[in-house]
Amino acid sequence: MAKRNSPSGRDPGLDLLRALATCRVFLWHATGWAALSWVGAMPVMFYLNGFFFARSVAKRGCGATLQDRAKRLFIPFWLF
Repeated sequence: MAKRNSPSGRDPGLDLLRALATCRVFLWHATGWAALSWVGAMPVMFYLNGFFFARSVAKRGCGATLQDRAKRLFIPFWLF
């Protein structure tokens, strides 16, 4: 995929993929329309998660990235 970074440093193509996958999941849960199951959102989300994780590790290092993700995930989970 060619890099087309916006001034904010984000890739609009990856943002579009994430938005489409999120909309597909929302529509599936809201409507239960069987035809939506033909389009897999989970593989797209796993791909994007790996891509963004690798970008974070390259920018900040593995330890800082894992610590930041743990804070964002485990504190709300603990409060729940």
